[in-house]
Amino acid sequence: MHTSNISRTIAIITFIGALVTFFSADQVQLFQRNQSAALPRGTFSPKTLAPTFTTLPTIGIERGDQVLYVDARNHNPVQDGLSWVTSFSVLQDALDAAEINLNVHKIKIACGTYKPTKTYAPRDENGIPVVAGAFANPAYNPGITQNGDFLNYADDPDFYHHKLITFNLINGVSLEGGYNKTWDHKNTCYCSSCRTILDGNLGTEASPDKVWHVVYVGNEITQEGVCANLENLTIQNGDASPAPYYPINYFLNPGQIPNYYHDDGGNINVHCKSFLNLYEVTIRRGTGIAGGGIYADDGSIINCYCCSFIENIGCDGAAIIIRNGGVHDSVDFNHRHSTLLLKDCNFYHNNATNLGSVAGYDNYGIDPTLGGPNIIIDGCSFKDFTTSLPITTSSIRLHV
Repeated sequence: MHTSNISRTIAIITFIGALVTFFSADQVQLFQRNQSAALPRGTFSPKTLAPTFTTLPTIGIERGDQVLYVDARNHNPVQDGLSWVTSFSVLQDALDAAEINLNVHKIKIACGTYKPTKTYAPRDENGIPVVAGAFANPAYNPGITQNGDFLNYADDPDFYHHKLITFNLINGVSLEGGYNKTWDHKNTCYCSSCRTILDGNLGTEASPDKVWHVVYVGNEITQEGVCANLENLTIQNGDASPAPYYPINYFLNPGQIPNYYHDDGGNINVHCKSFLNLYEVTIRRGTGIAGGGIYADDGSIINCYCCSFIENIGCDGAAIIIRNGGVHDSVDFNHRHSTLLLKDCNFYHNNATNLGSVAGYDNYGIDPTLGGPNIIIDGCSFKDFTTSLPITTSSIRLHV
């Protein structure tokens, strides 16, 4: 998205110490109403204030209590994911299995590094996968990059299929990393120090080949959201900055609906009223025009607990950016208000060239009565390299 074309009044909020709490009475009431209504959250432990996720809200789908298992070190020729002994060695195989098996609600992943292997292919209204999503539709081409370059999908589909390789989350299915086990598969335990890494660099450190989004959340074809928990994962090395967005006409007029923002959210891209819980997730070395680490829009709700944002790069919101608007612009004002909660999170060496490490604003100002997105920041620390203060917002009422 062209940040240089966004007309907005920026309110820079300073903070004291490691505790940062931004919210007004109206925002708290709205957040609590969301908490107790359509999108119920997990509960908090009285001692640690860490979330204990119980029933995950879903959008138009009910799931059972089956668990699938993934271990990159498993060489068993029989891999059905039903136990550690027969665990999948490729994470995408588990996601594919969970998509068709509605009994699955969680995927447990052993420590190790997992790279995406499948091009983003959301299903249309008839259940048919659309490879490359909206970008493959000639009506939504060419897309335009931050530098003003026009990119047309038809010019090189294979290249764009490669760049759109991602972990596309499944509605109602959680990913839980950090499992360590012995070679004989008999002893498996959850270990907070064990790293389960979702890595968007398909090349090497010396010769990187980074996908646009390591994790993608939401169906841009049907404009349906996804609900998921991510726990004890490291998500890294996505680079959305060279990618296009559509529409090419900026600002939007009332007759336009944006179809994709692939230049945002290098590590996680969230849209279509999705709901995402992150607990002890490390977001590192993501790059994007907006939200190098995480980008979220269009009425989505993001809750981050005890997460770390490290060395992410972006023009606006190097670590995370949340905004109103998205694919429901000009269509559904009442449900496009986005919410972000950051609880006990650490921000370290994120580099924003324009707005801060955490940023939020109302998209295009189409409906100024909505105000900006709800942002609640509590108990977070910032040690960042940025050209502005760590937290930048616009069109939002905040109390320090």
